[in-house]
Amino acid sequence: MDIIFFVRKFRLFIYFVKDLSMKNYPALLSLLAICLSLYSCKKDKEPVPNVSDVYLTKLAFYSNGNYSGTMLMTYDNNKRLTKIMEGADIGTFSYNSDGTLSRAQRGNNYYYEFHYLDGVLQYRTTFEIMDQTTGNDTLFYKIGSNGLVDSVTFYDQLFIYTYDSNNFLKMYETQFKEYSEYYAGDTTLYEWNAQGNLVKETLHALGGSKVTTYTYDNTPNYFGAMHFPWQYPFITYDFETYKRSVNNCIQITNTHSGQIYNHNFSILELNSWGFPSKISDNGGNLMQFEYNTY
Repeated sequence: MDIIFFVRKFRLFIYFVKDLSMKNYPALLSLLAICLSLYSCKKDKEPVPNVSDVYLTKLAFYSNGNYSGTMLMTYDNNKRLTKIMEGADIGTFSYNSDGTLSRAQRGNNYYYEFHYLDGVLQYRTTFEIMDQTTGNDTLFYKIGSNGLVDSVTFYDQLFIYTYDSNNFLKMYETQFKEYSEYYAGDTTLYEWNAQGNLVKETLHALGGSKVTTYTYDNTPNYFGAMHFPWQYPFITYDFETYKRSVNNCIQITNTHSGQIYNHNFSILELNSWGFPSKISDNGGNLMQFEYNTY
């Protein structure tokens, strides 16, 4: 409530009504209504939080008009994502005292543990919950001077990440080891615009090339409001790079073997903070969002 604003408007009201006689009573009522309206609008105006302070708490899915599920996100007092619930599928994140991610679990089959040396990530192990054993699929990380992952080694595979001067992912390479040498596999090139949005992705694979372009609006990206730990792209293989963009994607165009495929998104509603509260696509899918601040 801005009481100073109201007082100023009330003084202006008094100034104008001093000389009003009773025959101008309708004008008096009109002026009073205007002042009260202005005060009400000012009082009800909600401040817009910083984008980084907005957290996605609920995401509901619909397919062809039918409800298909809900995802709920929980955060701790340090604003860190601790739980994702999607029906019976529950994912949890635990952290060390220094804030680094220590454990990530999805479902009841296994969880990942992250191991550090002087705060720098070294490797990730898998623990099989049902068998009560440590799995063999250990990932070894090499962290660059920018604090980002330079490479990941997994069995006889090597994944290499290259970044531009703004620390945006520029190239992703896969290599395969045969005997003592690594051989090139797929390479993906990334292009970002000045706003921090991925606009082009070019995959060069043994079976051919595929180009994907992305178009955005100017609203804050709902995916960024989930505040995933930075290790998340290395936990799951279904993480799509364009979701790291600043804004929401409204069109994905894939060009492969002379064929063009479009995936279009429509932002139907925004909340009072400017974040999307409802998004649909041309596949008959609909998503509804709820947010909070911490």
